[in-house]
Amino acid sequence: MTSTISANKTPRNWLTPRAALQVAWGGAGLVIGLRATGIWNFESASRFFPPCVFHLVTGVDCPGCGMTRAFLRLSHGDISGAFDFHPFSPILALLLLVIAWGPKTFWVWLQTSSTARYGSMVAAALLISWWSWAKLLPVVTGTVA
Repeated sequence: MTSTISANKTPRNWLTPRAALQVAWGGAGLVIGLRATGIWNFESASRFFPPCVFHLVTGVDCPGCGMTRAFLRLSHGDISGAFDFHPFSPILALLLLVIAWGPKTFWVWLQTSSTARYGSMVAAALLISWWSWAKLLPVVTGTVA
């Protein structure tokens, strides 16, 4: 009995990161459509989202805390509300949208470009700096409202 895969061919991974993002955006589009038609209410459904483990353990918001609520606000078209929950959410949503549905060359560029690598390091540094200033410093100094 012979294998269905020859020695020269490797099985193709059909669920690439880009395809996974496309599936996620498709699901988000379906959910937004359900919300727009009044079939589903995000506010009542949001109680089913899991809590932030970092916040449960430390009592401090993590660098990503508020991102889910910010994406829910974005799905309503409320950019300023999303920005209030997490200032990086509009940028991240746009980036994920371009990665999922933009030209494939952009995905390849993200994986191979040193500019993209350094850009992601700068973005991570900005996120940690913002988190330290806005979330961590008030807890450390005792100035939490």
